[in-house]
Amino acid sequence: MMLVFPQATQKFNFLYEKIRLSNYGIDVYVDMISRTYNKSHISGILFIVLESFIYKDEIRDVFRNCFETIPINFLVLKKETQGSMCTLLMAINQLKDLSATISSLDQLILDNPIDINLHNNENFDAIVPTFNSSSKVFSYLLRDEAGKPIQIFEKKVISHQAILGIYSIKNFTDFFNFSIDLLFKYKGFRERTFFFSDVLNSYLGASRSVNFPELITNKYFKFSSISEYEEILSNEKN
Repeated sequence: MMLVFPQATQKFNFLYEKIRLSNYGIDVYVDMISRTYNKSHISGILFIVLESFIYKDEIRDVFRNCFETIPINFLVLKKETQGSMCTLLMAINQLKDLSATISSLDQLILDNPIDINLHNNENFDAIVPTFNSSSKVFSYLLRDEAGKPIQIFEKKVISHQAILGIYSIKNFTDFFNFSIDLLFKYKGFRERTFFFSDVLNSYLGASRSVNFPELITNKYFKFSSISEYEEILSNEKN
């Protein structure tokens, strides 16, 4: 399973630069991220970054300290795309026919490492962890009366099951093909912004098997600024 971080934005460049100059530094940042995942099923790590991201060697070295012998590679884009979903599609050559877990570097799980192992869950085409929340910043899963997943709603609190923001895909080529079908339907990215929820709704509409396990966690954090990040670490330290 490849662990993929689609981070090809100027916003990430700015956030990373601020973190490396913070009181905690890059080593602490990457260590916190590495604690989010069970590493035993990760075969490789792929970062998707902008050409203007000048810290590729640094982040590779620091991640290697935490992920030890796991190969680390970069896909470098010249300019920003229409969002992280579009960014991810640029990696089809690197991820074709592979299983991939897609995440971001602006979220942390600090109580129990998340373990998404598609090799032991061959019946599922995708695994999308959820957690209990009522915050409007997340997307939410709607189930029917029998408990069957129906649809994911982007940034609409229609249930208690918030989408965690970590997506494990059994075959990335399937994910890519569903995405391309959406692009044809809506005439590309110019008509609208696409989200992971759009592609997962295509999985559900095609009766693909998507598992939405509910993660019990009291220490899931998503941050958008250096101040939020430092507040998390300060609270953890105390």
